[in-house]
Amino acid sequence: MQNTCLTAEELLCRKPLLTSDYIPRREVTLEADLFPGTFIIIPSTYNPNQEARFICRVFSTVKMKQLELDEENLYEGFPKKELTSLELNFKQLCNPITETINSRILGTILDQYNFRDYMIGFTEFPSNLCSSLISSASVSFIKKIS
Repeated sequence: MQNTCLTAEELLCRKPLLTSDYIPRREVTLEADLFPGTFIIIPSTYNPNQEARFICRVFSTVKMKQLELDEENLYEGFPKKELTSLELNFKQLCNPITETINSRILGTILDQYNFRDYMIGFTEFPSNLCSSLISSASVSFIKKIS
């Protein structure tokens, strides 16, 4: 199972696992039992191994609480004690001038917490996951977040 995002170059070099006559209105689906917080994304594009837009829909047989995520409910449900502890660690480890951290520091902060209580089989946050988290949250493309 792939745990990292592929670059465009890597995507072009991969052999497709399955191909078929493509009908633009076709859906690709998978039914699987996953641990909470684990997701599988199956992009379906017109040409195999080519970047394109796609729709990702998630269905669940278990009732899910769905909220719009905005500034008012950003930390709703997150334990206040852990949030305060994360914020203190961030302040201690971030660059004091820019108040930003890189992926290595993010990994250090996240690895201080026992996520095994929440995720079955969790060992640590790999550096490539931390880099992906930083890239997805960085608005200035400097590979740091504030």
